[in-house]
Amino acid sequence: MPQVTKEPSLEPLWGCLRALEEDDLPLLLKWRNSPSVIRFLDSYEPLSMYTHRRWFQQLHGDPTRAYFGIVAKDGGLAGVTWLKQIDWRVRKAEVGIYLGRCRGQGLGKEALKSLVSYAFQTLNLNKLWATVFSYNLASQRLFESLGFLKEGVLRQETYRDGRYHDVVRYGLLMEEASS
Repeated sequence: MPQVTKEPSLEPLWGCLRALEEDDLPLLLKWRNSPSVIRFLDSYEPLSMYTHRRWFQQLHGDPTRAYFGIVAKDGGLAGVTWLKQIDWRVRKAEVGIYLGRCRGQGLGKEALKSLVSYAFQTLNLNKLWATVFSYNLASQRLFESLGFLKEGVLRQETYRDGRYHDVVRYGLLMEEASS
């Protein structure tokens, strides 16, 4: 289980992924509160640094969540990817991602490939699943390009920009990822 380290470690651990560091918080908060990012996340309220720091501190020692920084080719932080709601008995987890910069350059796909490999090969999870807003066609293409299958549509599951939107659920089994 990956842990967020207290020692600064800016070297990628798995492909283009590295541990999140406390020094990353201001940039992550800026992205997290950006309209271009927040419109694709489950939560839609701006966060304060206090709330963001509490979230980061709660990651330490939580066996149900693993968050990673995504490292761009220039060595700088470009986004975040995660496993959450990890169920160790059933061996499944929700996967997610956002990029604060370097969109459209293949970095998201590289990061998710690394995370999927880590989840199946290192953590021995059996299933990964993701939810994507119906209007987020880029994320739908991304998950489909990695072999995730559409498992269903939750109709009018979220309310954004003055109207209801569907949420698409994707899933990937370990046996499908290795074939």
